[in-house]
Amino acid sequence: MIGTIMQMQRSSFLENYIYYLDLLRGLDELVIRGRRCKELNNVMFDITDNNNIVFFLDKKKYIEYLTGELFWYLTADDRVDVINHFSKFWNSISTNGKCNSAYGNLLFNTNDNIPKLYNNDSNQWWYTFETLKQDMHSRRAFMLFQRPRFQYLENKDIPCTMYIIFFIRKNKFMSTVHMRSSDIRRGIIYDVPFFYVLHFNMYKNLLQYYNNLELVNMTFMTNSLHLYDIDYDFVVDINTEYIAIDDKFYVLYEDGRVDYKKLLYLIKYLLSQIDGNNQMTSV
Repeated sequence: MIGTIMQMQRSSFLENYIYYLDLLRGLDELVIRGRRCKELNNVMFDITDNNNIVFFLDKKKYIEYLTGELFWYLTADDRVDVINHFSKFWNSISTNGKCNSAYGNLLFNTNDNIPKLYNNDSNQWWYTFETLKQDMHSRRAFMLFQRPRFQYLENKDIPCTMYIIFFIRKNKFMSTVHMRSSDIRRGIIYDVPFFYVLHFNMYKNLLQYYNNLELVNMTFMTNSLHLYDIDYDFVVDINTEYIAIDDKFYVLYEDGRVDYKKLLYLIKYLLSQIDGNNQMTSV
């Protein structure tokens, strides 16, 4: 289905997820590069609450991979052997033991051709934070996930995300994430929590300078939201358990460095949810 699909009434990630999963199931099938799938184009929805770690899969499997990926991203690592402990997929797209799609390395790395005009340790996170700190109405507070060097025909490792941009209007903090490609079963269930962690951490850092700042919506956009045939039977219940992204997830400094003590506490908390349900709730 081609066109711009907007649905802004649902507040939670889970509600939006179920809506679009059901919508995809009702579509005609496509064959793309020999694989059967169903696809929606130019999808956009708002997430206005923070309940964005949703147990779509087996709880143990989901938490273990999500925890590993969050650690990989937040420590700005791009080595495949780190994330391979949680999924061998990354081996299939890497050619040099590193990964272009290591999002944290793209955002927090201080050696990625970011101009060092003001700060020898500057990175995209620092630039974005400083932009809004100096001008709360700026339209320039964005971080790019793409690089021109990724654009060659043989490359299998091109990030699925294009950018995230942050805005403040009328003391309300909001962000928009744009993805070029999103697998509804195997992609956004991990991507959206990470994007919301970015959203939440940028807000918490700016709150020190704008005392009345209000955390509002994150808008998610994707050019291709798709479901492959192997996942046609995937079912999600509206009563699926979730974890709220709250102060436990506040682990990033203004300059993009991670607070390892807080990060390790967060990792322990997430892993503790596998066997218990402390501080866990349901929709």
